[in-house]
Formats: sequence, structure tokens, C-alpha cells
Amino acid sequence: RHTRLQGDWSSDVCSSDLGSQLDAKWILSQLTKELRKFVSKGRRLRKPDYYIFCTNLVLTAAQGSGSKDRVYQLLESYRKRLDAKGFAIWDNDQIRAFLDAYPSIRDCYGAWITPGDVLTKLAQTMGFVRPDFERVMSTFLQKEMLADQYVNLEQAGHSADERTSMARVFIDLPVAPQPLLNPPEEESGRTVAFIEGVLQAGEQRLAPSEAEFSPSRPSESEPPPGRFVLIGGPGQGKTTVSQFLCQLYRASILSTRETSSLAPEVRQILAAIESHCKADKTQLPGCRRFPVRVVLNHFAHELDSSSSGSARSVLGYIAKRIRTRTDQDVLVEDLRTWFQRYPWLLILDGLDEVPASSNRDDVLSAIQEFWIDATESNADILVLATTRPQGYEADFSPGLYCHRYLTPLPTKRAMIYAKRLASARYGNDKDREQRIVSRLERASRNLSTARLMRSPLQVTIM
Repeated sequence: RHTRLQGDWSSDVCSSDLGSQLDAKWILSQLTKELRKFVSKGRRLRKPDYYIFCTNLVLTAAQGSGSKDRVYQLLESYRKRLDAKGFAIWDNDQIRAFLDAYPSIRDCYGAWITPGDVLTKLAQTMGFVRPDFERVMSTFLQKEMLADQYVNLEQAGHSADERTSMARVFIDLPVAPQPLLNPPEEESGRTVAFIEGVLQAGEQRLAPSEAEFSPSRPSESEPPPGRFVLIGGPGQGKTTVSQFLCQLYRASILSTRETSSLAPEVRQILAAIESHCKADKTQLPGCRRFPVRVVLNHFAHELDSSSSGSARSVLGYIAKRIRTRTDQDVLVEDLRTWFQRYPWLLILDGLDEVPASSNRDDVLSAIQEFWIDATESNADILVLATTRPQGYEADFSPGLYCHRYLTPLPTKRAMIYAKRLASARYGNDKDREQRIVSRLERASRNLSTARLMRSPLQVTIM
């Protein structure tokens, strides 16, 4: 799947619809800009020994005048200046030929490249003990999507009967690598959007065998890619972030299934999530990871239970949760096969709700044992753990997990959330919606009240 090359190597990806007409002039201009970076004295970039140009477009093969020959000519014109040993062009036809010739790549990257119903097509090749395994997984994802469709506003004084669609109000939250003693009032380079960063990590293959090739791990001192801990206080949105991240990955898988196989309620949620992505100018995850959210205090209770059917491992607990949600028996053997062959998103939510005085050590030991199983299976897992800072003593090692701290909401982001919440709650009464938004805008400009709008919970209360 990988070729170790002496020195550095680079690839360039041109994005365009396959059905669009190839603009050779545009491709050549983009490639020229890229190559110039390596010969620029000001940039001082390490020159690649081998350069691979990748595009999802079909390059024409007319001798001398075709776009493929013109790309080769451009690459050859830079050979001496780059002192390169070789070039390669992978266009749509070449990439498809690779996928046909090397089935191991198709298997490893099936979640990225499989068109259509990914659950059905991959299940056909995996030899599960249970023949309808893909149907059970689809049922599980749909029921989990229904369960997580509403945001919990009870902390802000709303009753459980007042339901607000999470997809209509969710905003990505700012984080920093360290707690900020003096958080900025406005957006700054000191913070980044959390979900965006996690999704970027999730686009990579995160199996242990790939770690040494990962561009997101610049040195051995950095944590392995794809392991995150999100730390934030009450009401800052940790659980909502974990729920919505799962919703995005559920939508990414379920949107590939036949519409007739999805409940009408699920189709409505999918439409709401797609509208959210459009409003935020984002897309559903390209890697359709199988999402599982483990509420750690529930898992702790399961480990502490003395009943004969209690789970004693993370994988066993997930299998039991799927059985409970779908009312279908799922064998751990089938789940382990799915775990070995298909990329996952695993959420470990709420370590702070498992106090040190209880069986927290057992929970952490079970998670460590899970990583042993994952490593032996060469499993591709994106992991997010959440906790409050109070009582957290680096239980998830900073050497193994990338820690991110939620920061107070800048005024602009707080108002985006406020407007979305007002629209979701009072959209049928435009006068009331506008009145609420106007009052909040005035409050956001007043220094004393703006400080009361630094978390989603505080904005909701106001």
C-alpha cells in the first residue's frame, strides 16, 4: 500500500467533477505553481526525489498534444532543477487500474472509495457469521441517529419536552492546545475549530501500520494521529460535540443507502444535517467511519455489575449496546471482523462522570486493553474522549492523546449560535424571533453582559 522512497515525496490532488470537461490549461497552471515552490529560493522546501501528480480527472492521451503528454513535458522541464529521480502521473484511469489490480487497497480504503451503499457492498466481502449483519448495523445507526437528534437544553431551564433539532443549532467550538488564561474576545490564531480538526484527522487511514507515514505526526514525540481528548467545563458543549460528530458520520454512511431502506424520520434528520453542512460550507466526512458512542458512566456501571450477562470489555459492551438498541443478537466475532476491516469513530464520553472513588481504574484499564486489541487487529480508529478539567489528572496520557481545551465563545460565534437557536425555537413567530435576536445583539455589545455569553449554555439561558 505504501512505497518507501529515499528522501521526500509529494502529491497534488486536483478536485473536480468527473463529468466536467477537462481544462488542461487550468491543470497545467496549478501544477506549475506547485513545482515553482520547490525551486523557489525563498521557500527553501526540501526537493522530492519522486513526484506523483494525482487527479480524479481523465487525462487525454493524444500523442504530443494530449493533456497527459503536456503534464509529462512540464514535469520533465523541472527534472534538472529538482534533481528528481522520477515522476509519475496518476489520473482517473490509472487510479482505477490500481484499485482493480490491488484488492488489498480496495479493502483497506473501502470506506473512502466504495460507491453506493457502503454497508451492503463491504459486508458482501467480509464473511460475517450473521448473514444479515449489514442490516443490523443499518438499524443500529438509524436508531442512534434518532436518539441523538435533539440537543439537551435542560441545564438551561428548558423542559425535556421542548425539543430542539441539534442540526439546526449546532456550531463548531473553538479550542486551544492549552487552557487560555486570557481568552480572546474575538476569533484569533490562538484557537481552532474543533470538529473541523477531528474531521481532517479522520480523513486519514489511522491503522497502526500506517502511523509512520502519517503527515500529521511530525515527530515521535507527538501523539499518534487520530486520538483526541476534549476538555471543557459544564455547559461548554463537550457532549453535544461528541453527539454531533457521530451524527455526521452516521449521515455519511446512511446517505449512501437506498432511500426506501430508511425510515422517514431518519430521512428528515439527514436533510437537516445536509442543510447544516451547506450553511456552514462544509461536507459530510469523506471517510465513512462507523460511529460508536460509549457513555463512560454507563460503561462503568456495566463493569461493576455482577450479573452473568454483563460486558467485561469495550468491544463486548458495544456488542451488548447494539443488541439492546436493535433487539438483534450481534456476535462479538462479527463485531471484531467489522472492527478489523472497517474504519471506526469511537467516542468515550464523560470521564468526569466516573469519579476516582468508584471504578474509574477499571474503566481506564478496559480502554487500555481495547487498544491492545486494536493494535493486534491493525484497526483504523478515530477516538475522542471528553472530560471536565476538574479531577482530570492526565488519565489519557498526553503522549498518546492530543489534548484540546474548549475556550470561551467569541462574540461573533456566540451570536451565530443565538440566531440559530432563536430560529429553531421561534421560527414560526418571526416578530418574537427578531425581538430576541435584537436584545441579544445589544447584550453582546455591552461589556458586562457580553461576558455572560461565553458558552452555549450561557447563551441559551440568556
